[in-house]
Amino acid sequence: MKSKIKHKLTIALAIGMPVISLFSQNEIFFNPAELIPHEDGYYIAGVNLDLDQDGNLEFYSGCFDAYENFLSPQDNHHESGTQQNFTYINCMIMPTCTHKGTPIEPPVPDGYIQMAPSLYLGTDSASISAIISPAIMNLQSLFMETSADVSINDQRMIPYNIEYSKDNGLTWEITYIQDYVEAQGGYRVTYDSQSHLEFEEMINASKTDPVVIRISTNDVNIERPLKGQYVKIHSMKLTADIASSITDVKVDDCLSDLMVKNRTLSARHPVKVYDIMGRYVNSGQTIEFPSEGIYIVFLTNGKSKKLLVK
Repeated sequence: MKSKIKHKLTIALAIGMPVISLFSQNEIFFNPAELIPHEDGYYIAGVNLDLDQDGNLEFYSGCFDAYENFLSPQDNHHESGTQQNFTYINCMIMPTCTHKGTPIEPPVPDGYIQMAPSLYLGTDSASISAIISPAIMNLQSLFMETSADVSINDQRMIPYNIEYSKDNGLTWEITYIQDYVEAQGGYRVTYDSQSHLEFEEMINASKTDPVVIRISTNDVNIERPLKGQYVKIHSMKLTADIASSITDVKVDDCLSDLMVKNRTLSARHPVKVYDIMGRYVNSGQTIEFPSEGIYIVFLTNGKSKKLLVK
C-alpha cells in the first residue's frame, strides 16, 4: 500500500481544556477549486497504465479518469492535510475538473475534492476518507454541492455521512445524518434545523461548546445499494462562529514524562492510548504505535495529549 501523502497537515497539541476566542458569526467556505494538489497526488504525478492493452504503458493525470483501482478503492486517494482551515483525509484533489453525467441547473462549480470509499470501518484496520471542518460554535446551517463518480440507480446509491464531535474529533456522537447524492451530475443541499432533526442536535450542541463536522463515505464492503462510493465535493459553506484559536493550557509537568522515539511511546506513569477515531490502542508505560497518525494519550491525572506520530 502507498504511504499517505501529507500536505500542510497542522495538528495542535491539546492539553487540558482549550481556551477559545471567537469572531462574529460568518460564512465559512471550503472551495476545492482553490486547493493546492500535492505534487505526488494523482492530479500532478499521475499513473502509468496500459488502458488500451497495446503492451505499452501510457501516462495519465489531471482530470483523466484513470485513478480507480477496483481491488484497492483508496489508491490515488492518499492526499491528507489541512487547507482553508478544513482537514481532508485520504482524498484526491482535482481543482480544475468537472462533474460527470448530466448537469443540474445551475451546474455545480468546476473543481472538486474526491472522497474514496472508506475501508474496514469498526475495526483496527479502519481507513476513513473524510473532510473535517474547523472547530465552530453557534452553527446555523451547512450548504454542500456534490456529484458522483458513477451513475445512480436503485441498486447503486451514493451515500455519505455527516457527523459531529464535541471533543475536536477524539470521539464522534451517535447522532448523524446519512444522505445521498441525488444525481451523478450534481446535488445541491442545505442542512439546517428545519431540514433534519439530527442537524438540529448539532446546532444545539454548538451553542455551548465548539464542535467539528465530518463528511465521510460508507464502507466499500457494505452490501449494495449502500456500499461506499466515490463522492466529489465541489463546495461547502458553514454558517457559524469559527473558533479562531485554541490555546493550550499547561496543567502540570507530567507531560514532560512522555517521549516518542521510533514510533514507540515511553511514559513514566501508565497511560492509555486511543487513535483519532476513538479506538483503543494500548495501555502501559511502553506502547508501540501501529502506524503513523494522530493519537490521543490519556494521562493518570485525567488529562490528555494529542500526538502526531510520524
